[in-house]
Amino acid sequence: MGEWNGRTRGLKTHVTYDPGDDRPVHLEITAATVNDVVAGRRQPIEPGATYVFDKAYADYAWWQRLHEAGCGFVTRPKSNVPLRVLSERLVSEDDRQTAAIESDNVVELASQQRLRLPIALRRIVLRREDGRLLTILSNDLERSAGAIAALYRKRWQIELLFAGSSSISRSAPFSAVPKTPFACRSWPR
Repeated sequence: MGEWNGRTRGLKTHVTYDPGDDRPVHLEITAATVNDVVAGRRQPIEPGATYVFDKAYADYAWWQRLHEAGCGFVTRPKSNVPLRVLSERLVSEDDRQTAAIESDNVVELASQQRLRLPIALRRIVLRREDGRLLTILSNDLERSAGAIAALYRKRWQIELLFAGSSSISRSAPFSAVPKTPFACRSWPR
């Protein structure tokens, strides 16, 4: 049934799901007491893919490895992440209306955290349907804020599919075959 830590007992599934192929590509089952990021670090990295994950996978060294492998990532920051704004990006009227984007900034980790992840990031703030604000981070400096927000929204749909499991959405590298672009497909960087 899994390890008992006085609070939790059971099992947890960690799924890497490719929405392009509409199938899981990697699965690991752990005790419920295993931290999500520990399992996330063990999953294979596919160079050029875009990974979309929740804030439980906060590990700057792992994010750096993804970045060095040419991968994109989209996630939510924990509330105490120190960020310094490098520049503001113009939010298109289309992104403001269709994706509910409030702001788009290029940021970096502040203070000593910068040494652990020395890359520029995007901090995109969007308004959820319930009116609350949601902040997402990405190392993708090319896509529109709306396209990055769509990647994170796609992860929500996948999470509903795997309710109760921790999931990372991984999209395969872009194929030259023309396809209708959708949220989690990785495009050239």
